[in-house]
Amino acid sequence: MASVTFTSHLARAAPAPTVEAAGATLREVLDAIFRSSRRLHSSLPDEQGRLREHVGIRVDVLPVRDRVVPGEHLALGSTTRHLWGSDDGGERWRLLAGHLTPIAAVRFLPA
Repeated sequence: MASVTFTSHLARAAPAPTVEAAGATLREVLDAIFRSSRRLHSSLPDEQGRLREHVGIRVDVLPVRDRVVPGEHLALGSTTRHLWGSDDGGERWRLLAGHLTPIAAVRFLPA
């Protein structure tokens, strides 16, 4: 279960300023939120189903900078000192490393 807090602007379209949403992945949580609010569902994703550029997401209070595209490799570091990776655009995640220092940013370097 995830606790999702909206900005004051988005809270006008949400069922409440903070909602609880079930999901094992970020996409599942967003899908649950979109099912609860037609206004959010019609304004946040673009025509390809990705979040619009002006929408920011924070997980464990860290920004998610990557726009999820199916098939993309993603990484997520957390303040809980874990590094997670996904090879399918965020549908499934695997733990890459744990017991690290708190992670403030993750970046892929060009090969």
